Amino acid sequence: MRSIVLTLALLGLAFSEVAQAALPPPIAEQIAALPIDRMCSKDGASGLKFGATEHGISPIHKPGSINRDLGTEFAPFREAALGATKYSNKFFTAAFRVDLGDKDLELEAVNALALRFEEAGWILGERTLEDDGPFYDIPPEEDAVQFYSAAGVEYPGNGEGVRLLISVSLGELTVDCEHVALTKAHMQEALGQMPADTPRPKFISSQSAFGFPESDCDDPAKRELVLNRLRRGDLFAMAPGVDQITYEERLADWKIMKLEQSGKISRDEISDKIIGLLDNPESMGSIQDGLSMMEGLMDYMDTAKPGDDAGLCRAINRMLDKGAAAAAPVAGAKGDAVTPQWRATHELLDREAARLGVSFADE
Repeated sequence: MRSIVLTLALLGLAFSEVAQAALPPPIAEQIAALPIDRMCSKDGASGLKFGATEHGISPIHKPGSINRDLGTEFAPFREAALGATKYSNKFFTAAFRVDLGDKDLELEAVNALALRFEEAGWILGERTLEDDGPFYDIPPEEDAVQFYSAAGVEYPGNGEGVRLLISVSLGELTVDCEHVALTKAHMQEALGQMPADTPRPKFISSQSAFGFPESDCDDPAKRELVLNRLRRGDLFAMAPGVDQITYEERLADWKIMKLEQSGKISRDEISDKIIGLLDNPESMGSIQDGLSMMEGLMDYMDTAKPGDDAGLCRAINRMLDKGAAAAAPVAGAKGDAVTPQWRATHELLDREAARLGVSFADE
């Protein structure tokens, strides 16, 4: 049922492989000038305080992040991906990423960044995931240096403070800054475990949903519009129908919470019943629709060449068309269960509520 979200995430990965930012050396000078206290501190990152709920990240932005442009003082980084917890909507992480296009530059950048944060008082945690040697002796594709704020001494022992990870993966240099406790809350919420006081979700329309003819991919200006929306983190809000699916998913999590809070049924029992829906033809059809959406994407990723913006545009076009068809409301469906992806789940939860005498009214 979450196949559309998975597919869109894969397309975002494909975009990162095609769109490369060519940034000039000397990299050491750029990193020496970075305002690292504004990139990551014990209080926040990228100008936002950890726990803030005013950040512009919509529930439609799945899996809960958007990209924000950075000023030139953050070079070589041009933008940061910001993340908020799924239901409590609290800012918890920022990721600064750049493709330098050269392994020697990446290694130099990792070393320079690590030294700057260490000199600023960050506590060195792990140098790498598999090697106890100096991080500068590790091949670039395996580089990973972890630091923790003073408030998070002996992490993960107390699960507090801020974690900083400098790494290179798939040719991309990344500085991840995350609040440890809020990251844990994010993971719990991503699995559907809402805070107990979460109000009943409301439908939020995606104003950025759009479709376009494939011929737009041959027009540089129109193609750039599509790719810019992808670059800005709007991909998860682009497909028509995704706003409805997002609402039904969040509402299903809320109903599960209400059933569990009643004390009349456990979360595990509810989960078993939902898993049993895999035998439902409608549920299986939704999964198959998701897989068919991925076919074109996988074909594109197998044959894509760097700079093939037109091919990426066409892959987006085909996915949006298939996604819109898969997310279309069932004819005659009313209430909470209107899309094939979530209809069976909502009907099951409503039956359980009626059987157990649990109200789904917003109290």
